[in-house]
Amino acid sequence: MEQLLASYTHKYFGNETHCIYYSYPTALSMVASGAVNVKPLVTHRFKLEESLQAFEVARTGAGGAIKVMIACSK
Repeated sequence: MEQLLASYTHKYFGNETHCIYYSYPTALSMVASGAVNVKPLVTHRFKLEESLQAFEVARTGAGGAIKVMIACSK
C-alpha cells in the first residue's frame, strides 16, 4: 500500500474554510472506508528522481493532471 506523504491539487473548487474544515474529515472517512475510489484521480505518477518534473506537471496541470504522485519507495 502506498503512503500519502503530501498532497497538491492543481485545481481548487469551493470556499476554502468550508472545504477544509467541513469537507475534509468527511472525505477522508469516505476514502478510508472504501466508499469512494480515488485511484482514478491520480493521473500522473513519478519516481523520486523525477520530482522536479512532477512538481512542474502539478503546478501547470500539464497533460490534464488532477493529482500527481511521487513514489518515495526504494
